[in-house]
Amino acid sequence: MAHNSQLYNLVGSQVKVNRGGPDSIEGQLLGVHSDYMVLNTNNGVVYVTTYHVKSISQASGNQNSGSTMPQYIQSYSMSGVLNQLRHQHVQINRGGPEKIAGLVIDTSPNMIILVVNNEIIRIPLTHVKSITVVTSGKTIKTKAEAPAITTIQAAVTNPEAAIVRAAVTARAAATDRAAAIAREAPAGPAAEAEAEAAAETAPEAARVAADPEAPNK
Repeated sequence: MAHNSQLYNLVGSQVKVNRGGPDSIEGQLLGVHSDYMVLNTNNGVVYVTTYHVKSISQASGNQNSGSTMPQYIQSYSMSGVLNQLRHQHVQINRGGPEKIAGLVIDTSPNMIILVVNNEIIRIPLTHVKSITVVTSGKTIKTKAEAPAITTIQAAVTNPEAAIVRAAVTARAAATDRAAAIAREAPAGPAAEAEAEAAAETAPEAARVAADPEAPNK
């Protein structure tokens, strides 16, 4: 793709990025930055990584010169844009098998981490062709939602600490179960054995809770 400086003259114009397929995007070019451009499309603001742009052409249509330009994130790089999209629902890529939508919980200069249906997905930035903010989704607004996201972030950035916390939770649950057994059944070897078995499962429950995809050790 041509150097971004050659695209500045198209800012404000209707353009078509790529000629066809799921990566084709048409809209008003809002801005051009170091490694991404921003388009205002019928589906909202789309951030497009210029590395994956194969062509860009000026399209016919109104340039909306009299309308208010939508607000969008302005950062030096796409990595900076992603950093400001934390706790927002986004769609990565426009279509095909690489399309995915989820909640951004963390980013790094080389990676974006999403939660998709309670599963943590890590996507290298080299595979991110475009990002669309899902306006119908939710941002973290309530105090009740924030701790859950904080817990997931902690598990991603510090898995060892997450295992310890999960172990404490699992052992507490095992203790509660043992107490319930003692209340509901007469004291005896059978009840004690069941309580001990419940406690012994706590480490494995903690491991699974912290990293369900990790192999058994």
